[in-house]
Amino acid sequence: MSTTNQRLRELNPVSDGELAGRISPQAHDELVGAIMRTGSPERSGVSLFKRPVVRRVVPALAAAGLAAAFTIIPIGGGSTEAAALSFSRSGEYLIVRVIDPYADTAKYNAEFKKQGLDVQMTTSAASPSSVGQLGSIRSTSFPPGKTQLTNEESPLYKVKFTSEPELCNPYFTDPCQTVIKIPLDFKANLQLEFGRKAKPGEAYDMPGSLEGIGEPLHGLQWRNKTVAEVRALLASRNTVIAGFYPRKAQAGVDEHHAPDDWLVADGRTQKLGEAHLDVYPRGTQP
Repeated sequence: MSTTNQRLRELNPVSDGELAGRISPQAHDELVGAIMRTGSPERSGVSLFKRPVVRRVVPALAAAGLAAAFTIIPIGGGSTEAAALSFSRSGEYLIVRVIDPYADTAKYNAEFKKQGLDVQMTTSAASPSSVGQLGSIRSTSFPPGKTQLTNEESPLYKVKFTSEPELCNPYFTDPCQTVIKIPLDFKANLQLEFGRKAKPGEAYDMPGSLEGIGEPLHGLQWRNKTVAEVRALLASRNTVIAGFYPRKAQAGVDEHHAPDDWLVADGRTQKLGEAHLDVYPRGTQP
């Protein structure tokens, strides 16, 4: 199984302090705990030792009830025509939006620095439905004298996310923009990963669902159809099956081959014109 696929499977809904008022305290605590426990040593999870702390961010941020209304106070004067980011203030937060998803890393970082923030933003090749979305957020900051952190001590818990329009999902809504909310007194380091349009032939570091906007099966019914049926649908959209991920172990079924009568539970694009399918045998649960 590819590293990219492992990263995609590790995506989890991201918590937000505002969520506590919308769900029960117990559910909120469980969600927060699940987020910070999930992930591989490479990319995600809160570190208990002195190494980068990482939070994965899903495109469907708003599905967890993170969006909230706020009053915007623009920051800075003069023309912002050439700006890559926009900054405004809402209460105790600095609101950051990506204006130019094709700007280079140096431009993003320079604009964050002008705001007095220790933030580095990198861009990663993304599938069409993941362009313009945040892929991950990490931090290398630890409180003075600390070599271990609890979940609550992680600086990432202070950064919040919403989406615009409210409750939009970028897989199905265009436009749908991720908005970052950083406390005005935030002094920790942040490292952000942002999805950009992939170059011709470039593999996606941020894959997308086959049904997302701009993806090969957008607008079609394909889940729980047979491999043969989905192969035909993909072919009609100039896409081939590049790999399988069997959900049930069976002799002769692996990442390179699955029977045509197996069913498709899920799928994603990891490169233009290539699809990877999660499959399972008929008569079983996906």
